[in-house]
Amino acid sequence: MKKMKLFGLVAILIVLLALTGCDAILEVFYPEFGDNFGGGGGGGGGGGNNITIFVEVIPGTDVVGDPQIAVLVEDRWSGERITDAFVWPFWNWNQDGKLFFTANVELFGIPGDADNPRDYRVVAWLENTIDGSGNWIANASPDYDEPLRDAEWFPFDDGVSTPDFSFPNEANTNWIYGEAFLEVFEGTMLNREFGITGQRVLNVGELANVTHIDTRSYSFTPAESTLTITEVWYTLWGPTGEEASGYVYTPTINIDYSGAIADHYWLDVEVVYDDGWFEHKGFPIRILNAEEPDGHSYQANINIFNTQDWPLNLPDGSVVNYQYTIKDETDGNELKNTGIATITAGELKFSIPALSYDSTVHMGSSDGVDILRIRLDTDGNGTYDFVTRVPLGISENDHTAGNPYPFHIWAGDLRFMFVAPL
Repeated sequence: MKKMKLFGLVAILIVLLALTGCDAILEVFYPEFGDNFGGGGGGGGGGGNNITIFVEVIPGTDVVGDPQIAVLVEDRWSGERITDAFVWPFWNWNQDGKLFFTANVELFGIPGDADNPRDYRVVAWLENTIDGSGNWIANASPDYDEPLRDAEWFPFDDGVSTPDFSFPNEANTNWIYGEAFLEVFEGTMLNREFGITGQRVLNVGELANVTHIDTRSYSFTPAESTLTITEVWYTLWGPTGEEASGYVYTPTINIDYSGAIADHYWLDVEVVYDDGWFEHKGFPIRILNAEEPDGHSYQANINIFNTQDWPLNLPDGSVVNYQYTIKDETDGNELKNTGIATITAGELKFSIPALSYDSTVHMGSSDGVDILRIRLDTDGNGTYDFVTRVPLGISENDHTAGNPYPFHIWAGDLRFMFVAPL
């Protein structure tokens, strides 16, 4: 499928809402994480800053009802929702008779000054949700099937655009003009999901000995076989902030863990496909100390949090059918079961009893730990809608005596299921 660009606008990055979640999940494990990045957070600072975004949308062949264009401003590091706007766009047709929407969306009163600098992400999407009666409804967050992008602006003389909106900024202005170019491809929507291969749970003992190899390789594979990954941007976040980062022209990256300590880490990855599309995803990385031995009996308590946020958008009281599958890395056998859970306080919880632990493989390049796959049927129609995979690495420090082991999973880790999940 060929991308269409009416006016030569630069197609901007696919929305990075998942990045917000890396902050959220890290704050679960050490709350001070939120203070390490972005220069501030919180709601302070001046309110005299404004943003105007020009949005253009190619909606494809099918337009449902009367959609609006929505733009959301959120703190890039804390995820705080600052302001949003929903507008009805102008309906336009090009010389070939193809429909496109345009709108200038204005957002006011955005905090940030020299004493309290703030960095923002500006997300634009086509709000195209219809209720059972055929009426348009705004649900305040982008759904998986609504086209969305991070907006960009051009703060420098060299013409390089950026998705980072900052107050104050090097352009020395309190009114930023940006743009977002959205498009829906004709025909079937492509599955932009990608999977990871590589060791996501390590033991600190295998990094402490100089005879061990500290570098780990991670490869990324598209779910859609017709797509090819041509570039990868990555950042590894950890207890000191940015632990490693890089940019490669291959689907494989290498990360040096020498000097890393036992803690929770997060690997942010953005891939570029051969058709120019950007896709972002985050992966939790764990380095263990006092790892439990092979055969240790345990119960896994699963907690999927922030279920009210994208992509689940599930309020409290929602009933969800879940299925979990655990692949035993020792013998390849699978444990599978289903259940029903009700969303309470923005969380979906269930337990998996009577498990036997498989430890990491020292001096190896792959995990020995078991892999947990969770699938959710969120609308009760008997078809699973979302999926995520979690490596089950645990240490003696993960629980108190006699208590089960908790596994916290940010809802933004889940991805919509187009086909068989990665």
